[in-house]
Amino acid sequence: MAEDLNRLLPRDPKVLVIDIETSPNVVYAWGLWDQNIGISQVIEPSRVLCFAAKWVGQKKVMFYGEREGRERMITAAWDLLNEADVVVGYNHVQFDLPHLHREFVLAGMLPPSPAQDVDLLKVNRQRFKFASNKLGYVTEALGLETKIETGGQNLWNEVLKGDKKAWAEFRKYNIQDVLITEQLFE
Repeated sequence: MAEDLNRLLPRDPKVLVIDIETSPNVVYAWGLWDQNIGISQVIEPSRVLCFAAKWVGQKKVMFYGEREGRERMITAAWDLLNEADVVVGYNHVQFDLPHLHREFVLAGMLPPSPAQDVDLLKVNRQRFKFASNKLGYVTEALGLETKIETGGQNLWNEVLKGDKKAWAEFRKYNIQDVLITEQLFE
């Protein structure tokens, strides 16, 4: 009887902060500026390389990358999103979630259970007028910890080559984005 009652009582929502990193599309192109890339020029479409996630109120940041197995990574992302009542991210509604949902459907998975989204990019655009809405700019402006400098495309290039040192830096970068997104949310 007590178990039935506990199941019916309201509980605190499970709030998940998530961030993904993706590969670029690999394409054949005839030039470097103002290109219109046709589908036949796509050699390798973008894919999720890794993600980091954290439950608000817990210390542990989870990290899953394709180096440890794509199926394991995609299943872990699905399980976390399926468990979440609220999903927090920075541009995750337009970027992270569509990429993850593509991965789910390609893996033959149904969508995870619906959750409420708190997209902090949308919140910033609606409520504040920062000079830039980039995550690093906003966190710096607010005196919070901020993004890790990666050196740009070169880190992605080395990650795609499988370089262990690059993957370690990539992991730190992804985890830091989750931590600062959570700070911004709070």
